Amino acid sequence: KLFGHEKDLNKNKKLLKIIKEKADEHNLEWELVYAIIAAERAFKPKIKSIKGAQGYMQLMPGTFKEQTGKNKEYINDPELNIEAGCKYIRKMLNAYKNDLVLALSAYNSGPGGANQAISNNRRFLNTAQYDYISKIISFYLELTNGKNKLKINPSMIDKYYKFGTKGYEKTAKAKESFLYAFNIFLI
Repeated sequence: KLFGHEKDLNKNKKLLKIIKEKADEHNLEWELVYAIIAAERAFKPKIKSIKGAQGYMQLMPGTFKEQTGKNKEYINDPELNIEAGCKYIRKMLNAYKNDLVLALSAYNSGPGGANQAISNNRRFLNTAQYDYISKIISFYLELTNGKNKLKINPSMIDKYYKFGTKGYEKTAKAKESFLYAFNIFLI
């Protein structure tokens, strides 16, 4: 199904090839990389986030430079951006022992929050992170048909998220979407 982005990939087979090659180089499933790109900016690489993240993998210039050694002038180069994003998500997966929720949280907003959650043994995801991570995991489950290397279960996100009243309806909808995808592919 590819979440409505099949047109983008059918037009751009080169992009899918880059995704698959870079994912393979960093021992990632291409479906995870695809899901991150789809969730980040829906395959619109020219969009720049409010915080300054850019390219298909929505990387901050400092993170991009750290991963590639290149300056920000190259951040929108598809191959370099996807390479840097793959390198960074692999780094986060390694740092958090393949805990996809922590790795995606760190990918999205830096390792500080994930590290604090571990050291304080507390729940830390806010509504925006919950929605972001749920979307990626749902896409990933759909793309892999539930057969993936990372062990995913519904309690993964709730372990880190404290439900509150602010944004509850939106978050409840994201949770429902995540559980729906989980039930379709894994049960």
